[in-house]
Amino acid sequence: MQNQNVIFVNSNVRDYETIVNSVNSITVPIVYTLNTSKTEVLNTLRNNFNSIQNIAVCSYSQNMFLDGEPFFTDTNTEFIINVIKEFNVENIHNLDCNSLNDPKWVDYYNIIKNVTKIVVGASSNDFTGNFIYGINWHMENTLTNRKNIFFI
Repeated sequence: MQNQNVIFVNSNVRDYETIVNSVNSITVPIVYTLNTSKTEVLNTLRNNFNSIQNIAVCSYSQNMFLDGEPFFTDTNTEFIINVIKEFNVENIHNLDCNSLNDPKWVDYYNIIKNVTKIVVGASSNDFTGNFIYGINWHMENTLTNRKNIFFI
């Protein structure tokens, strides 16, 4: 089976290697830092995918994304929207806990959803991806379990 999913993992996430080593055979992990460029990520995506079914983001409340900019900048939002359109992405999931309780994340999700009509999965509690609280991987706003989509 060919690659279907991508998971963006912030290198500042504690034990991010555990996440990277736990992805299933159809998921490509992309570890990013503040120095990772949009061009670099786009080239990686184009080398690994014709289309992408699911994108996940694991930033552990680190609001920074590519080119040393926050997720919420126009350029990073535009980048994600363009990736969604170019690769016909069906779903995007933020695996961070409590993001639905943060107005900046909610605004970001709404922009993406309104422009692309994509399903955006997110969480309103501490259990989504938090090892301390037992991990349930459920996206409360879509009532789906993401564990089996991205991980072994």
